Amino acid sequence: MRERLAAAHWDLRAALLATGSAASAYTDGVPPRLRSLLRHPPPAWNQADEPPVALAVPAAVRTPDRSGAVSLLTALAAGEHDVVHVLGVAPGGLFARVVRVAADGRLATDSEPGGDTPWERLARWLARSRPERDFLLAGGIGTAPPYGSGAVPVAVEDAWKGVLEGPVQGLLTAVRADREHGRAAPVLLTGPAPGARWPAYALRLLADGAPPAARLELAAGDAYDIDGVLASLVRRVPLRHGYALLTRAADGAGPEALPLFPPGLVVPDAGEIRASVRLTGPPGAASGACVLPLVSARGPRLRDWAVVHTGQTDARPGRQTEVTVVMDSSGRLRFTAPRGVVETLLDEDVLLGRPAPDQDQTPDVDLLILLERGGSMSDLARRTELLLRVLARLEGARPASGALRVGLLAYGPHVFDPRRKGDREQDTVTREGPTEPAVLARTVQRLLPTPRGHAFAAPLEDALAEAASWPWREEGRRVLLIVGSRPPHPARQERDTALPCPHGLDWQAALDVLRVRLGVLVFSVRDWLPLRGALAAEDPAWRRASRDRVIRSWQELGREHLYDLAEQGLAEISAAVRIATGLPAATPSLMVGAGVESDADRPPRKSQESERS
Repeated sequence: MRERLAAAHWDLRAALLATGSAASAYTDGVPPRLRSLLRHPPPAWNQADEPPVALAVPAAVRTPDRSGAVSLLTALAAGEHDVVHVLGVAPGGLFARVVRVAADGRLATDSEPGGDTPWERLARWLARSRPERDFLLAGGIGTAPPYGSGAVPVAVEDAWKGVLEGPVQGLLTAVRADREHGRAAPVLLTGPAPGARWPAYALRLLADGAPPAARLELAAGDAYDIDGVLASLVRRVPLRHGYALLTRAADGAGPEALPLFPPGLVVPDAGEIRASVRLTGPPGAASGACVLPLVSARGPRLRDWAVVHTGQTDARPGRQTEVTVVMDSSGRLRFTAPRGVVETLLDEDVLLGRPAPDQDQTPDVDLLILLERGGSMSDLARRTELLLRVLARLEGARPASGALRVGLLAYGPHVFDPRRKGDREQDTVTREGPTEPAVLARTVQRLLPTPRGHAFAAPLEDALAEAASWPWREEGRRVLLIVGSRPPHPARQERDTALPCPHGLDWQAALDVLRVRLGVLVFSVRDWLPLRGALAAEDPAWRRASRDRVIRSWQELGREHLYDLAEQGLAEISAAVRIATGLPAATPSLMVGAGVESDADRPPRKSQESERS
């Protein structure tokens, strides 16, 4: 009798936790759909008797404390950490995100490999109905298979532990990889309020594998919108340095910053904050284009500033123009006035008025390009068009003779030859240079595509290994430009269908040699278009694992600079590469500041969309 009574109370506790209600009688507060699942007490049971298993009454609804999470993200924005891994459990399943500092100083959230893993994918026996699923997650046994009607069977324990331990270790892979590479990567552990048995077990596994720096409890309503929760946390992180508009001093002494959004400002939860400044065109000049650089004033000196956004507009000398900048709830900046402001990309050193090196004293620059040849003729044409644009822009900078050297490592598929087992194939990578941009441009125009080989991996690891031994010069800048569609082959077999490198090459180790030991600045340009079709045609059982590895690999390749060939324009990418080389550029015209009007200290005004709603 006591065994049946204990089983009944076990199920009732799980049902109450799943539905968030309390019980005054055996099935009070339990939805009818769950009542048929519960193991019932013996007929002779008297509800006045003290139950052998204490019933858990769900806690009252409360607002979770998020101060620890905000403090951790504030430290990330201040540069104390490299990234913050957000790992946890939601009612929908396991999830992983990574928060990093974007190039413009904002905090950005990306999906980590493993992403969102629904409970139904982990435990095939879970019911589709949310109440039934929550009942089983809370530890309910019930009468339906595969659980049985007795006390908690050992088979159930083993089944749950078996389906949770593997995926949890998968979520921890990215954290361990970051820490092995010497990055400060704390963990923010996120989950529902304590009570549900198997979500709590998954959280315990995550905490054991990577002790968290902070914890975040999810409320019942927001647990199904993890990205929304993180976005609200990011908005609570005050601006570290604030933003200003770079203008020309009235006396012509040099650039000066007009503050728009002060340090400590918190991004609005909804709507937007506006700041306006009155500018005049530079005196003594004809009507023409002037630039509007928005900077993050990270210190009192020009060299401590960073340009986060640049617009361009036409201005007349001496004529006053009102420029309006808006910060929305995502922290993004945009120009709303004057009309016709276009985004542009210019050399930060030139914009900030830093001393430009004499052309004859420009430091030596080595630029090495890694190009994927696999795919169709149109695939290769998209990539070579970008390279030709980059080479033309570098040639147009007119560097001193010998100051700029460029090279090319164009990689095709692995050639498998059983007679040369373990040897490096000599025709995987085609080499050119070091040479001059005009010479390399002619080589690029003659390239032909090669077969794709594997759908989700290319021999980029071979090219990276050769790049680490390329004849870089001892002095000067070193820049690596990667242009391709597929990421490298992994060093070892992972959870997707991509085969490991037949030579056993570790592309991450080669990348670390380039970045850390050789001081190479890496630009990565991803040609996502061919991968979309390949992922759509992939077996659904492997599609998610393949997509996760592709995203994770490109994020690592583009840690400093990652561009998408379909989203960013060729001019923007080629200008970014030229800027990285440090070659001289024309000095743009800045407008003269006259006054600032900001509503940063006022309540944020609603956007047009909010007003309409």
